Amino acid sequence: MSAVMTPPPDAPSLAASPRSRRRKVSNVLASMLITLTFVIAVVPLVFLVIYVVQKGSKVMSWSFLTDDLPFVDRLPGGGMGPAVVGTLLITGAASLMAIPLGVLGASPGASTAAFIATEVLQACFADKLTEGGWLPALRRVIPTWGIDLKADADATRKTRAETAQVLKLENV
Repeated sequence: MSAVMTPPPDAPSLAASPRSRRRKVSNVLASMLITLTFVIAVVPLVFLVIYVVQKGSKVMSWSFLTDDLPFVDRLPGGGMGPAVVGTLLITGAASLMAIPLGVLGASPGASTAAFIATEVLQACFADKLTEGGWLPALRRVIPTWGIDLKADADATRKTRAETAQVLKLENV
């Protein structure tokens, strides 16, 4: 079963705008620039890896990892094995600290920060959120303060139109 859906009368037009060609050209140019800078960064890295593998393959052996270092006399055993293990441990510990912080600081934080901030304002400073207090200044910063945009379709359309005008967006 199939149905043809017609868009509502106030839906944005999907027809190509005069700026769409310029956007496509800009997008292609930006993509080419990103690819070029990536290649410029990767080519020296590839040569470096090849050089290290060529030079390192001549000395890499089991004895290199387990024998004493030539300049160390005080402790028997070891070789480069402990250095490799130590590097892996330090890298693992740094990852355990950095990855969760990176994930927590990513998009979820940005998308919930405003909501959390307004909740804190309401919980901690309810006595100051009056017409004679902070409310007029707060409405200048957050024009939709106190409006339920999920329930008020007209306010949502008005807010989207004003935002599109300020950001110079078309077809919103």
